[in-house]
Amino acid sequence: MRQLKLDPELRNYYTQGVTFSDDLAGDIAADRAQYAEQKKLENIDVELSGSDGISYIKRLIPGPQGAADVLVGIHRPVGISSPLPALLWLHGGGMVFGHIDMDVDYIQKIARKVGCLIVSVEYRLAPEDPFPAGLEDSYAVLKWLSAQAHELDVKPSRIAVGGLSGGGGLAAALALLARDRQETDVMFQFLNCPMIDDGGMTPVNYKFTG
Repeated sequence: MRQLKLDPELRNYYTQGVTFSDDLAGDIAADRAQYAEQKKLENIDVELSGSDGISYIKRLIPGPQGAADVLVGIHRPVGISSPLPALLWLHGGGMVFGHIDMDVDYIQKIARKVGCLIVSVEYRLAPEDPFPAGLEDSYAVLKWLSAQAHELDVKPSRIAVGGLSGGGGLAAALALLARDRQETDVMFQFLNCPMIDDGGMTPVNYKFTG
């Protein structure tokens, strides 16, 4: 059986009769394909060119030092006075699944309602690329967004980070990293049901519901 590196807090759980396939990566690939198909069906009416007043383009931007370029999706509401505030968006999927197109319908609704530019990030996923690969990809995009604010017609003082589930946890980590490195500013966090610990036992998980 493949040797897995486990956090001590999780070791007891995973030694109580839980087994893993020898072909762990193969199983994850199949699960990702199924997950992607489900999300494709959910967003079946969304065109790459954007919908309902949203333009949508994809581009590659420089990744972290020594790593590959990062694919981003740029969603811009049309017909709104600029420069715009911006939201860097991180998709969900437990940091193992997901891709930048899975939340298109949701984030384009945000772009229309708020009147902001949204940049979604195709960050690297575990287990092939363990932490902090996805976080460093996200940080590279945040720095790029801040540095290219003028080109993108964005207000550099109004850049927020956000995400859903696993992406919400990653967005929280990104805000902390930006604070610590002091190379760029984040003015707001939008964390939708964030995955911020391994057991779901933090107060936000049981005090704020519905």
